[in-house]
Amino acid sequence: MKVNDYKIILIGIVLIFFFWFAEALLHILMFDPDENVMINLLFPPTHEFWMRVIVVFILVIFSISTQKIFNKLHNMNEKLQKVEKNLRESYDRSCFYKDLFTHDVNNIFSVINSSAELISNYY
Repeated sequence: MKVNDYKIILIGIVLIFFFWFAEALLHILMFDPDENVMINLLFPPTHEFWMRVIVVFILVIFSISTQKIFNKLHNMNEKLQKVEKNLRESYDRSCFYKDLFTHDVNNIFSVINSSAELISNYY
């Protein structure tokens, strides 16, 4: 698997770390200015921890579902390009066969015409 297959998930993980840090900093600035930043980052209070975990869970689910949809759309786009290429080749080939058939029909008519002239010369 390429990194591009997981690009949105990686962006989601970066957003999760940013959210966790920003929420911890905001909690310290607004509610506990005397608390240590590292302690709040690593060991937040229970209600803060569950609130952060719920948001992290939502972000993870959203990133995974978005990545799956993006991958499906990308695969469908590749398949559509292949189908379009095949259809263009088929159309070009059909034009060639149409011209070839028209040329052969003209040859058949000229052979019939020549045969009719030869027959009319002898009878």
